[in-house]
Amino acid sequence: MVISWILNSVTRDIADSLMYMPTAREMWIDLHDRFHESNAPHVYQIKKMLNGLQQGAMDISSYYTKLRILWDELRDYQPTSVCNCGSMREWVTYQNQECVMHFLMGLNESYAHVRAQVLMMEPLPIISKVFALVVQEERQRSIHHGVAKMNIDHHVTLNSVNSTTAPIVSKVGRGDKIVCSHCHFRNHTVDKCYKLHGYPPGHPKLKQQLSRGNAQVHQISSTIQDFSNMQDHMNAPGDTLTQSQCKQLIEFLSSKLQYGHSLQAEPQQPQQQGSTISCLTGICSTVSHTPLIARTDWVLDTGATHHICSLSMFHSFRTVNWKITLPNTFTIQVTVIGSVILTNDIVLHDVLYVPEFQFNLLSNGSLTNNLVYSVSLTADSCQIQDIKRTNMIGTGKRLGNLYVLAKSTSYICNVSVPKSELWHLRMGHPSPSKLLSLKDVIHFDSNNAEINPCHVCHLSKQKCLPFESCNKMVAQSFELLHIDIWGPFSQVFVDGYRFFLTIVDDHTRFTWVYMLRSKSDVSSIFPPLHGYICCAQNLMYHPYFLRFVK
Repeated sequence: MVISWILNSVTRDIADSLMYMPTAREMWIDLHDRFHESNAPHVYQIKKMLNGLQQGAMDISSYYTKLRILWDELRDYQPTSVCNCGSMREWVTYQNQECVMHFLMGLNESYAHVRAQVLMMEPLPIISKVFALVVQEERQRSIHHGVAKMNIDHHVTLNSVNSTTAPIVSKVGRGDKIVCSHCHFRNHTVDKCYKLHGYPPGHPKLKQQLSRGNAQVHQISSTIQDFSNMQDHMNAPGDTLTQSQCKQLIEFLSSKLQYGHSLQAEPQQPQQQGSTISCLTGICSTVSHTPLIARTDWVLDTGATHHICSLSMFHSFRTVNWKITLPNTFTIQVTVIGSVILTNDIVLHDVLYVPEFQFNLLSNGSLTNNLVYSVSLTADSCQIQDIKRTNMIGTGKRLGNLYVLAKSTSYICNVSVPKSELWHLRMGHPSPSKLLSLKDVIHFDSNNAEINPCHVCHLSKQKCLPFESCNKMVAQSFELLHIDIWGPFSQVFVDGYRFFLTIVDDHTRFTWVYMLRSKSDVSSIFPPLHGYICCAQNLMYHPYFLRFVK
């Protein structure tokens, strides 16, 4: 049973090499000698991953979990010996120090002071305590960052309302001696460095960047976002501005934002006469020298999360009171959601109706998530394919930088006169004479009555020449033998056999079958067969008894 388990657990080639081993132990030793691998490559790969692992954007828990997995895997490949003398404590302490060093080396520079505190401890704490210290520091920072962000938002709101240019600086404790690794200034970290992430509104150095269109757009966008977040707080009593004044201020900043977008897009591509600019989900696309997009056309949008169309295209719908957010941070109202039958093969669900939108958007993400479809884009066209049926159900063409879905085409079948070849195929390939006799019944084209033999007729109606009849009658066994070689088979047997030799006795119809690996093995079959025939003729002549001898 063990031998059968081993042979069924390995591949066919390996099983062929183990077929003639008498015991399972010999098979196991042979497999161990051939396929045994050392642990050195695995240990090298694990240590390389340990040395290159950094915290990066991960939190402390995720970073420690990855290190822990690599440490446990390394201990499996490098097991330590067990003793009762107590000398293994030094080795365990050394391993703990290595783990602490790996953990501290991969931390971000923002934890430099925590790293320094741990390294100054004597002796070094175990890795679990070091992890607990760093996690506590991370939690304290998250609380501190939340309070600091609220202070910054409050200062931004007050400075924007009063139209002042005083710098905004978050209050940080005097005792903090943190140093930024980017600009090497104190009292802030690299994740809050103004030189790396940009200056906040109202900062004096921000005026140097206002000449650039990109900086101006980001400044106005951040100011609008701050006003949108603080709009509820402006309605409280005691504020200097009323709600109507806030709306006027937001409209003024929105006009500045549109002007900033035009400044940013102008150096890249100048606007030409006759061009059409369409804004789809906040993404501006310029279509130059192309026809206008009709209201019934569908534009494939890879950035939209839902389908959007006009109200007249809905097959069924229901009224809702939702709000959606555009990429430019504006919020618009959604009043209707329903289903749209785009084609006979494409039915869209959860389609939104937005009164402010003038185009029909086909969301690529929603189309592939809800339905088993595949969307492929090329330089000048797009295709929608049904994965289950593997057929194309929709195509589109590119207009400028937009992919517009093509409308469904209605096909018209014209009346055609059937030809004689068509009826020849329909009726099972009859002969030309039989088909002409039915001309008045099936009414095919009589001018094309000549039927050439098709490809199927050649294969199905041709007959091979018959074998020559043999009138010789044998009177005893082994007087006449019929021998033939069959193969090769497409599937190889476990022992490597691909051919077999058949020997049929003409008198008794007794058949021998020999399995062969190649045709050259036939020469080794005849000597033992000749000896068997000689023994059968001398001892057992009766043909029916030969069946039991085999």
